[in-house]
Amino acid sequence: MTNIYLSPSWFYMYSIIFEAFFAVAAVLLTWLSFKVYKVIGEKNALYFSCAFIFIAASYIVQTISNIFIFSKLNESICRFVKISSIAVFDAVGSYIHIFLMIVGLSFLFFITLKTSKLRTLLALIALPVAAFVLSRNYLATYYLISSIYLAFVSWYYIGNYLEKKDVKVLLVSIAFFLLFLGNAHYFIIVNHQVFYVISHFLELAAYIMILANFYLVFKR
Repeated sequence: MTNIYLSPSWFYMYSIIFEAFFAVAAVLLTWLSFKVYKVIGEKNALYFSCAFIFIAASYIVQTISNIFIFSKLNESICRFVKISSIAVFDAVGSYIHIFLMIVGLSFLFFITLKTSKLRTLLALIALPVAAFVLSRNYLATYYLISSIYLAFVSWYYIGNYLEKKDVKVLLVSIAFFLLFLGNAHYFIIVNHQVFYVISHFLELAAYIMILANFYLVFKR
């Protein structure tokens, strides 16, 4: 997740490139997991696809927002939408990005619960969204929620690997653990800007591993 107050100034444009890649990777994962669902009809593959369409949308919003903020179009855009402050524009983009990301992570968490009850999924979405809206520190709330959800998702896939000893499951479990580390840094690192950069590389490695997992699935 990007915020102009966490990113070091020299990394602004690099972060946009990273997030554009994450958006493309999430779109690919949406398509690949839906393809798996069409072949084997497994509901978890469908939920995985739903998760990553929301995650892809969140990255797309994030990328567009950051391009607008850091481009020379800043002033004209702000006049057009009548926003007087870049910080406000950044906050609006961050809110939309966070909402979409929470929905995506909720689908991933839903998979770990091994239930098909729609009200469970709605609760997983509604509760964190309510906490996020009511919070005075929306960034801390977002990082807390995403860290908790990713911790459970990581635990689920690590358990699957220990049971099946499958290299594909291992790749996914490591990937989600890296995503967890990339979010949990907000609470364990004092210098957020340094780990902000590191977290992007952790996220990059995670998406490469998940894509590699699907490559191995379709290679068989």
